[in-house]
Amino acid sequence: MAKILSLCIADDITYLVEQFNLLLANHFGGRPGRSMTDSLHLLVKFITNAWASKESYVSLLLLDVKAAVHSITISRLMHNFKKARIPHKYVRWYRECLTNRTTTLSFDNFTSDPFNIQEGVNQGCPLSPLAFIFYNSDLLCIPSPNPRHGKVGLGFINDIAFAARAKLFEEANRQLTNIMERLNGALSWSEAHRAEFELDKTALICLSRKRESNCMDPKKTNPIKRPPITICGHIIQPSYSHKFLGIIIDKELRFKQHAAQALTKGTTYTLACNRMTRTTKGIKGKFMQKLFNSVILPKMLYTADIWCSDILTKGRDKKTGGRGARGFTSQMMRVQRMTSLLIMGRRTTTSDITNIHANLLPFQQNLRKICHHSALHMITLPESHPLHKGLNTAYNYCSKRDFQKCKQYPSLLHNLANTFQLNPAKSETILPVCHNTKWIPDVKISIASKTEEAYYEDQVAMKTSGHIQTDLQ
Repeated sequence: MAKILSLCIADDITYLVEQFNLLLANHFGGRPGRSMTDSLHLLVKFITNAWASKESYVSLLLLDVKAAVHSITISRLMHNFKKARIPHKYVRWYRECLTNRTTTLSFDNFTSDPFNIQEGVNQGCPLSPLAFIFYNSDLLCIPSPNPRHGKVGLGFINDIAFAARAKLFEEANRQLTNIMERLNGALSWSEAHRAEFELDKTALICLSRKRESNCMDPKKTNPIKRPPITICGHIIQPSYSHKFLGIIIDKELRFKQHAAQALTKGTTYTLACNRMTRTTKGIKGKFMQKLFNSVILPKMLYTADIWCSDILTKGRDKKTGGRGARGFTSQMMRVQRMTSLLIMGRRTTTSDITNIHANLLPFQQNLRKICHHSALHMITLPESHPLHKGLNTAYNYCSKRDFQKCKQYPSLLHNLANTFQLNPAKSETILPVCHNTKWIPDVKISIASKTEEAYYEDQVAMKTSGHIQTDLQ
């Protein structure tokens, strides 16, 4: 019963947040209509826009809050709720839920006496993600909310990213140091909210595709040197790549490491399913097909619209996805071929024939299907979403050039616009929250018990008002 009540309160607060914009637009996670891939699209858009400008060096600082759920101070959380103008009845109800809590510890045939819990929120409660979003909402206000000012902050529950662009990496690092160490900065927020950053897990990525000449061999070039950053005496060396929100971001945004990891993951899951499909005993081929479509393919192509958007169109040059793109696609096709052979009972033939007999889409079509679904989701975003304006700008840029040419540093939005040519202005806008939770639909439902009664009600409804007739079986 407690979770049901918490879910009702969470729905009410979510409606208020989305209806009146009580949180920053760059705060993703735990909110309807704002997915993890949306935050990555916004981050990549900021980086590619910086590469195309004079301030072409971007420093990315990835932070992680230690023990996010258990480090919340109740008094500070209630203060943030009130500052965001959440109704007092919800704040008072949630405060009562977080007081007079007890728990016990049980391990190795030992059970402790009940003891009180003073801080933290209940893990597994529907209100906990929303509570932590309000708790660290001030953290994203430290950099400028407008990315045009050269700094941006992104939040997904307890994963925080700060990015700054400048003409040199040293200047971009100084901006990140200022965000962390200045008065009322990120470290001040951490001390006031008792939310400690794990500096050992903090990663710095200096993003640029520019190279410098090799002094030993003028025909060769080397990557530009990336300086470290110092935060409170802790030196953070720049990383070649780092995982953020489930995707590996490298210093040149090539996503080669993530593609290799996705290939390994797909191969591992396929080999694991191989043990269950024996010729004499094992699962049937139709169940193996369902495992591939519901488990292997989503695991392998997770966030494919981020790291696969530039290889949707096969080409013979580097700009349209050349040998590297075809090589990666062929490696992924091998995983699908292994699965199709398992479905067919290991009968060897060409890949096109195996896909037909196994009732599987070609791998390139599966890839396009996932990216097309992501593009359809983004063109329905409302104006309050931070990707709405960028998506319209990308479509207008590509449509003026007949979807043939693209920028030197295109964002993922440009790649999707060139590939699918979906016009956001001609699509329906889907709001994250359409109605208040107390809204009652003004539709009358009538189910007749006999055919004659249904015919009579239909004739009456046609004369009086609009109606929709369905046949339920």
